[in-house]
Amino acid sequence: MKLTLWIQQHCGGSRKEFAKMIGSSPQAIYRYEDGDRVPAPKVMHKIVEATGGDVTPNDFFSLNDDQTEAA
Repeated sequence: MKLTLWIQQHCGGSRKEFAKMIGSSPQAIYRYEDGDRVPAPKVMHKIVEATGGDVTPNDFFSLNDDQTEAA
């Protein structure tokens, strides 16, 4: 599940609320959602815990069609 969808479903779309849950800033959450930044391992762990495993590290990486075919 993508982080954006989880926040919409469980935090009413509030990045500020989710940021508080994991001890981060709303700006960092926006960067994670936009793909501008990948959470550090410690932060990633907090995201997985806060979302009950609904959002995983794999959700922050997308493969294009070329990479998918090669796998």
